[in-house]
Amino acid sequence: MGATFLQSHSIVFRQTAGGRVTRLISSCLLSGICSLAVWNVSAQTGPKKGLILPGHSVAGVRLGDDAAHFEEVFPKRSTSNDHSSSGSIGQGCPTEIYYWSDLAPDTSVVTAYLNNGEISQISTQGPLFSLSNDLRTGATEAQVKQRYPKGVRYILSGSASQLNGGRDLVYWVDKGAGVAFELAWWPSKKKRAVSRIDIFPKGSEFRPEGCISPPQQWQKLKQDPHRPS
Repeated sequence: MGATFLQSHSIVFRQTAGGRVTRLISSCLLSGICSLAVWNVSAQTGPKKGLILPGHSVAGVRLGDDAAHFEEVFPKRSTSNDHSSSGSIGQGCPTEIYYWSDLAPDTSVVTAYLNNGEISQISTQGPLFSLSNDLRTGATEAQVKQRYPKGVRYILSGSASQLNGGRDLVYWVDKGAGVAFELAWWPSKKKRAVSRIDIFPKGSEFRPEGCISPPQQWQKLKQDPHRPS
């Protein structure tokens, strides 16, 4: 789809593969060595900072907005394709995906998932985006749980790879607040850290990238603070 390929601090980026959005987590999680690789992309403008409001908006882009408003806040690059159609992959999956990055050395990325022309979920990575309580990419699992004690822990089975520390991705989801934190394993620190933050409508079900196929990959976990997963 002509996506930008990036490596940076604690970053997650996505590309479509076989009609489905897949994740790419920085090799910084493994080696601690970070680089920025830009392919067929020119610099772009956008917000200098982005406030995440759970269940509502990111940098002023609201859930329920259309793609035109997303591109007003996060301008489209002239030399690359930052929009893809994901097609229909099971019930409730996104029909379109828009994404943007600031291309800074410590890269920030925002991804909007659309259903029937409206943004149904927004994902953020990188230092540009943070909640009002200062949670952002790189925050520890303990910090997330302290600020969102009503959250529930989930695991995405089959998501383990060298790029995410060799362990399945874990999520801390506060359905009532409309926010979810993706927690990747950081081998060098032997703990999990936030690799992305998602917002979705309060009270609704959260699914990474908008849907899970097959659904049995998404499982609720019993919380055991003495046994890292």
